[in-house]
Amino acid sequence: MDELDSALVRMLQEGGRRTNRDKAQVLGIAPSTCLERIRSLRERGVLTGFHAEADLAAVGRGLQTPSQTSVLSRLDKDGVSSVGGRAAAERFRHQSVAATGGVLVERGLVSRRPDPGDGRRQLVFVTDSGHAFLEDRRLATALGQPVVGA
Repeated sequence: MDELDSALVRMLQEGGRRTNRDKAQVLGIAPSTCLERIRSLRERGVLTGFHAEADLAAVGRGLQTPSQTSVLSRLDKDGVSSVGGRAAAERFRHQSVAATGGVLVERGLVSRRPDPGDGRRQLVFVTDSGHAFLEDRRLATALGQPVVGA
């Protein structure tokens, strides 16, 4: 790895949103050379990936209360459940779990469907967005980053 590669890696770490043309101009090289260097750094394993940071609240997955996160996590772990089943598992009042579930439904983190065995009951389950929210929390915790909504 030469000085140009090192400068390019530093530039990417500082702000990867620059255009290829801008990176090349700052480094004093042709845009095609810059692109080839980045490809080479990826192929050699120097650059292991690129990422984007997202405002979880802006995409509907932020700022859950501890009780909402608890219900969501337990539902993810235990699978489809009725509101009464969740209340018993969480040791909360039925009304509290129903209200918490309502907020999670509004935010698209869980969904409801009728219980085929008892039409009076509603079953709740974690949506794809709910799974993504929990995965974001787990990843942030594993990386030692602040957890949104903690």
